[in-house]
Amino acid sequence: MLDSSKTWKCPDSYWDGIFTEHTLEHLDYLQVFNCLKECFRTLKTGAYLRIVLPGYQAALSNDSYPYPALAVGYLTQTHGHTSVWDADLLCALLSEIGFSDAKECSFRQGSDPKLFLDLPERKSDSFYVEARRP
Repeated sequence: MLDSSKTWKCPDSYWDGIFTEHTLEHLDYLQVFNCLKECFRTLKTGAYLRIVLPGYQAALSNDSYPYPALAVGYLTQTHGHTSVWDADLLCALLSEIGFSDAKECSFRQGSDPKLFLDLPERKSDSFYVEARRP
């Protein structure tokens, strides 16, 4: 197990792929930046990172929240969420760190099938992004 908010105790170019689902929203933006830098450092060249996060678009379109403010409150004040993301923001950050081919993809769709570990019960409130370490 690794603490995603700290430097990882593993060598450079170690992982064949990294998958994370509904985790990064529990970190603040600086911690996410550092975590993604660790992903970049520890991924092998050509390997993919797959990220699944709760999206604010899904919350805003959810009929369970009659007011947008309640949806935003749900994303930011429940379950220990510290940050809110969308695909554009996440892809921009991944590109800034040095990842290539950062893009939004779909449930169990993308470039590396071994990382299609997406949980079906989270499909309706999630978005999916992948990026490759060049």
